[in-house]
Amino acid sequence: MQPEIPRTSCPRCGNDNQCGMGGEQPCWCSTELTPALQVPKDMAACYCPRCLIEVVAERRRANGPT
Repeated sequence: MQPEIPRTSCPRCGNDNQCGMGGEQPCWCSTELTPALQVPKDMAACYCPRCLIEVVAERRRANGPT
C-alpha cells in the first residue's frame, strides 16, 4: 500500500502543488489549459503543471489523432 500523498502534492510526482480552485482566484489549470480531464470522484490531489501536461499528452497519444 502506498503512503497517502497530501492534497497539496501532485499525486503523480509528489512535488508541491497548490490548487487555486478553493481560493478567490482561479487555478492555473483553468486559465492556462482547456478542460482536459474530469475532476477525480475521490477528490484526489490535482496534478502539478508539468504532470498535467504530460498526462494529457500521454492520453492523446494513446487515443490517436482526432
